[in-house]
Amino acid sequence: MSVPRLVAFIALCAALPAMADSWVVCDYDVESVRIGANPPELTVRVRRGHARNGAECPAGSGERSFVPETADYQSNLPRKQWPKPGQPALLRYRHLDGICKPDRPCRIIHQSILPAAR
Repeated sequence: MSVPRLVAFIALCAALPAMADSWVVCDYDVESVRIGANPPELTVRVRRGHARNGAECPAGSGERSFVPETADYQSNLPRKQWPKPGQPALLRYRHLDGICKPDRPCRIIHQSILPAAR
């Protein structure tokens, strides 16, 4: 590629709108409330939220139900590793806002359960 074409390509890429921002990461101290069978999901009560790097996190109270993922969010956490009802844990919540096909806004969400610090 010639230098003028390379410069034009870089200028074009810089002018394009961003397709996604950066990950918002929030940690929540939670307590397991129940483990649902159908659908299989964990329900936790949020006790306290901790924003990381000044992120705006979803409400740090109430209950949430979800299927926990592994810490690297590559697969679902095996049910035998889910916290039992009444057991404390740390919920790592991540989301990324962007543009998905066909050119609509979307939010990718990952929620991992980590052992609670004692």
